[in-house]
Amino acid sequence: MVNSPFALFPALRSMFVAYHINSRNFLHGPASRYSHPVENLMFDALSSPGIHVHWGVYMSGKSRAAMNAGLRLQTNRLVILLHGFDFHSYKNDMRVWLQHRIGVPEDEKNLTRFFDRPASVIIDHFDYIARSNPKTRDELLQALREMGVGVLLIVSSWERAIELRDAGCKLLGHAGCGRWTAEQLVELRDTLGKESDEETMRVSVLSGTPMYMMGSSEGKFGVSAKRAVIQDAEWRKGIQALEHGAVEGVVGTFPDKNMRYHWDMPVDEEKVC
Repeated sequence: MVNSPFALFPALRSMFVAYHINSRNFLHGPASRYSHPVENLMFDALSSPGIHVHWGVYMSGKSRAAMNAGLRLQTNRLVILLHGFDFHSYKNDMRVWLQHRIGVPEDEKNLTRFFDRPASVIIDHFDYIARSNPKTRDELLQALREMGVGVLLIVSSWERAIELRDAGCKLLGHAGCGRWTAEQLVELRDTLGKESDEETMRVSVLSGTPMYMMGSSEGKFGVSAKRAVIQDAEWRKGIQALEHGAVEGVVGTFPDKNMRYHWDMPVDEEKVC
């Protein structure tokens, strides 16, 4: 029987697996031309052990900010970017999902054994994992804690953010730290050389997101004042709940905690006009 070279030379196996993990998890993307302040909060949170959760409304730039922070960290750290919507095929075995997505061999229990430098983990769209049963979520959180690295969980539901905070995760910054101010939106527009009419800027400021500005010249999203009003309401509900406690009967709707978007919600018509 011929033994595998990896069995004969464990150090060779470690080098191969480390190379595979580094290659698999290398982030690709252009350098950002504009940095929202939330990026610095993400950078700091990912630079030291612990689990943080970041909440922001639909299309507020959470993924882009996390990518920008990850690209900056990647100069001297292993940055692992995962997406919560692809875990279903693992039948809720979150440790196996985490192991496979990182690239750790199936027979290895220590998820960080083959890391050759400090590491950080970003899990975007964590809402899809959080809506599974609490046991599954808690098993994943425990596995992440055992890794002893900086972890950032990104959610669009403020209700899920509350649940994760109650489960021991730290909230990133203050509750509304990802909301874009008028000044930040103007600076972004000028930096990118975007042409935005008065109505586009109005709904951008109202929504607290750059989505309308970014789509105005490409026709991807168009301008929807009603949607901007819904986003504004979601910011207000989420900030209230995270800072002062949830109000009985007030729930998330865009999205709700099961990632459904309720477009038919009544809105303040004065804000739409």
